[in-house]
Amino acid sequence: MKRREFIGIAAATAVGRGWLPSAHAEDLGPAALARPRLLGILRNPRAVHALGRQYRTMVPAEADGPALTRALLGAEPAGQDAALASRLEEQVRRDFAEGRTTIVGGWVLALTEARQCALYSLLNA
Repeated sequence: MKRREFIGIAAATAVGRGWLPSAHAEDLGPAALARPRLLGILRNPRAVHALGRQYRTMVPAEADGPALTRALLGAEPAGQDAALASRLEEQVRRDFAEGRTTIVGGWVLALTEARQCALYSLLNA
């Protein structure tokens, strides 16, 4: 699957499932939102999927798409894919700096990373 196809499918899924209002579909950066940096580090999508599933089990309040999307985006609109990726990377750095981490599957993850893994596991079920 090409990146452009993934973005379209992920945006349609997020809107279709009611995770985001349709007004945000065109500015949603799903490749960044549901694509944790761990995918590039681990190079094992199944492992990232498993971490996401485990996080959703550990934190039932963030076990669905709408809750994860709200937790990742907060009150700010998503913005463009590149800007969102940059914003998420900064959130990960702040999470580590401020001690907002969790242990999932033996990995110490920034809360933002864990949420991204969880969203990834939902969109790639």
